[in-house]
Amino acid sequence: MLKSLHIQNIALIDNAALEFGSGLCVLTGETGAGKSILLDALGLALGNRNDPRLLRHGTTQGSVTAEFDDASELLEAHSLPASDSLILRRVILADGKSRAFVNDAPVSITLLKEIGEELVEIHGQHDQRKLFSPAAQRDILDGFGGISTTALKKAYSVWKEAENALIETEAALKNAHGEADFLQHAAAELSKLKPVVGEESELAEQRQRLMQKEKNITLLDDLLQAVKETPTALYGAGRTLQRSAPQFSNLIDTLEKAGNEASEALAQLEKALDDIREGDANVENVEERLFALRAAARKYQCTPDELAAEHAKITERLQLLASHNERLQKLRKQIAESREAYSSAAGALSEKRKMTAAKLEKAIAKELAPLKMEHAVFKVGFEPLLEAQWGPNGMDNVTFLIQPNKGSSMEPLHKVASGGELSRIMLALKCISADSANMTMIFDEVDTGVSGAVAEAVGKRLHKLGGNSLVLVVTHLPQVAAFGATHFKVRKEVKGNETFTHIETLNVTARREEIARMLAGSTITKEALAAATKLLETAP
Repeated sequence: MLKSLHIQNIALIDNAALEFGSGLCVLTGETGAGKSILLDALGLALGNRNDPRLLRHGTTQGSVTAEFDDASELLEAHSLPASDSLILRRVILADGKSRAFVNDAPVSITLLKEIGEELVEIHGQHDQRKLFSPAAQRDILDGFGGISTTALKKAYSVWKEAENALIETEAALKNAHGEADFLQHAAAELSKLKPVVGEESELAEQRQRLMQKEKNITLLDDLLQAVKETPTALYGAGRTLQRSAPQFSNLIDTLEKAGNEASEALAQLEKALDDIREGDANVENVEERLFALRAAARKYQCTPDELAAEHAKITERLQLLASHNERLQKLRKQIAESREAYSSAAGALSEKRKMTAAKLEKAIAKELAPLKMEHAVFKVGFEPLLEAQWGPNGMDNVTFLIQPNKGSSMEPLHKVASGGELSRIMLALKCISADSANMTMIFDEVDTGVSGAVAEAVGKRLHKLGGNSLVLVVTHLPQVAAFGATHFKVRKEVKGNETFTHIETLNVTARREEIARMLAGSTITKEALAAATKLLETAP
């Protein structure tokens, strides 16, 4: 629970320190004195969004420090060092930025807010309007009964995932049916082609080698033709000289030697030509395969290396097409089973909610009587939803109904409840709430729209609620203020050119005077003081 609050340079507050005791704490003051500033400041310490306008004019830094006790489990849950107390601190700067600390260790604003939400509940007139929401009413009912919807949400998710899978499969099958002929042709074509990853680059390199080979064959063949008759011509010339002019023996020897070398060169040319022509591969065959791969890649809008994967996809789609009846039956069976599981879980939840509703109605009736609504009848209505409206929170709507007076009709809460009635119903709900123990609860003018004996009844219930937790209420009603165990007064003061908001803890005498002011106005009369004394004596 909240032990203390220290505020520096926030709005009109330059420096304020508040110590909280257990039970009901009341905060009073004239309209415009700055009561909302205290709540805004506390909101900063709890991780609420920073408004740069909250920084006091003329200052460069403001801060709010809130100290809580009994926080060991909370610290452990958030992996923070153990401590007997928990101190939340928020520092806001002139540039609009802010820093957050937990027990002087810097933390994120997100973590500060998570911790703050577990420590303090703030209820204002806006929160009362939330009671009009069917979702909020359902959550209140579930919270009262300790009802969890985790299993139902999981069952709903499984059901919807199965339905989505069927929709996607049916769409895929519809497309597959429309292109069945193309798929069969493509599968046959690619099966015949048998593309292999990396084959195109290998064929391109092989083609380049074979083209160079063809060039070399042509060159060697041309050379072979050019020198084919050379040995014979050289040998013939040597024999002619031998017969006709034997005296040229040296020339005859040279011609014979040249003929031998020419013969050897011719033999090497023939061998080289035979060697290069060996092998089965030829450029025509390689080019045919290469061009077939590239043509298929263009046709199927992929690279040659992706043809094998494309073939696998086409084959898979054909297999899906071939087995679609079995797959659809399986999915429809899954949908039926998951729908049944959801329906069963939702039905059980509805029954549990209806049993809880009966208990809630009785509990609210006990709380409304002391709040001067003893003739009011509170009911929880259930409206079955169409299957298309079923959701993760069940298959019926929860509606809070109220018959505020005898003889009036039972109507939804938002249609008949006045502001004062709504305030008291919300207070009654908090009084029976299972999560109110050890919490710090703040009510911002929860007594709006009530007065007289009703106001006294509200004060009594707030006092009762403070028996299990710290309750801080901002009020304009003396009947409510009289029930406070601790009384804070907010007042505004002008010094020179500056305005300040001060928050002070009232002693017995000052408290009597403040309640008298709330009764009589700015002029406190003897009668008002006497009435204030009586109020304080009547309150526990």
